[in-house]
Amino acid sequence: MKLLERLSGVTEVKAMLNSMVQTQNRVNSSLITSISAQIFPSWHVFKDVETYRIVDEVSSVVNKLAQTAASLPITAFQEDGQDLPPSNVVSRSLKNFTYSDRLKLFSFLYLSDEAFIYKQKIDFGPNAGLIHLEILHPNFMTVVLSMEFPTRIVGYIYRDPQVNYEAKFLPEEIIFIRGFNPEIDFYTRWRGLSKIQLLAKRLTRLEANKANSVAQMQNGGVPGLLFDKSGEFDDIEKLGMRNTKMLSFFTNPENKGLPYNGVGDVTYTAIGSSLVDLDSAELALVDSKGIYNAYAISGEWMNVDSTVRSDVKEMIRQVYTTAIKPYTILVEEALEKDPDIGGAPNVTISFDFSNIPELQQSLKEKMDGLSAAPVMIPNNILEASGADRDPDPKMNIPWIKSGYQPLDSYDEIPPVE
Repeated sequence: MKLLERLSGVTEVKAMLNSMVQTQNRVNSSLITSISAQIFPSWHVFKDVETYRIVDEVSSVVNKLAQTAASLPITAFQEDGQDLPPSNVVSRSLKNFTYSDRLKLFSFLYLSDEAFIYKQKIDFGPNAGLIHLEILHPNFMTVVLSMEFPTRIVGYIYRDPQVNYEAKFLPEEIIFIRGFNPEIDFYTRWRGLSKIQLLAKRLTRLEANKANSVAQMQNGGVPGLLFDKSGEFDDIEKLGMRNTKMLSFFTNPENKGLPYNGVGDVTYTAIGSSLVDLDSAELALVDSKGIYNAYAISGEWMNVDSTVRSDVKEMIRQVYTTAIKPYTILVEEALEKDPDIGGAPNVTISFDFSNIPELQQSLKEKMDGLSAAPVMIPNNILEASGADRDPDPKMNIPWIKSGYQPLDSYDEIPPVE
């Protein structure tokens, strides 16, 4: 009975301490708004989401990049290179960071060039210390900055107006990941600079080109001009209402391909404004390539470029090195700097690219490089080829290929008299 009383007392103390910490956090977060400047989510974030929803060229690029990056496993190991034990809190937390979580994270990074991760800690129970990484929507996040130099982030405010919910977070509760923003405006340079903002004019032309081509496909375009040879335009408009009738006729899909019957002595002149004349398809391809260039990928990787490359492996390698790896490095650095994940146990967070065949050196390339070296260690050759190391000590000694000798071993040639 006394044991139960002591256990219940411990539980009550822990609950009281937890309540005190939460109260202190609420007090600290309540001071955020009075001593700092709030950087609200700009309308660009909403525009980015709407562009993702409407423009299929953007959504297809973001989806493919996010899915490719999220498929990479994330691991943690110690400074000496040893893997963390499975029971380690960091290992367990990253294991719970599922593919769907990573997909959400990289989707926001590629879309808005920023992401917010809320660290939800478990204080009690068998999973005590475990951290669940919850990805928050950037459109609802407000960054709170200090009014001093150098400026620093002092908190975050999450507001969802649809459910009338507001939560304030201290800096150590949120992991904020963003790319570089060179803007000089104080209220925007602390947020991400998305590719969609940089592609604003190109996307406008792309959507205008789409609307134009759709209108021409639906209505047949404006192939020519129909006019009355009599020239009595006032009478024609009053009696025949030709414009209204023509509009009603040509906008009806059931009339496509049927001739329009005019009244009186009419004639027709072709003006030739077809899709070929406007070159809509070629212009759309140019704008699509501009989008791919902004995301550092090729049109061939998106299956829209008819150009056949001789080295597909090199093309895929460039996608990983120029489009995927920069964002995985941002995530790795943010997690490593966080005191609850990478800072406390001094661990290294890394995305594993070892299973990507295009990034791995082929066995032939590896063997050719080793054979070209003047000095080699036999066990290293065996290990590089996938074989087991030989226990013979001589296999760990550097071997010099035959045909080499020191310069001082050459005998001096006597001069010829």
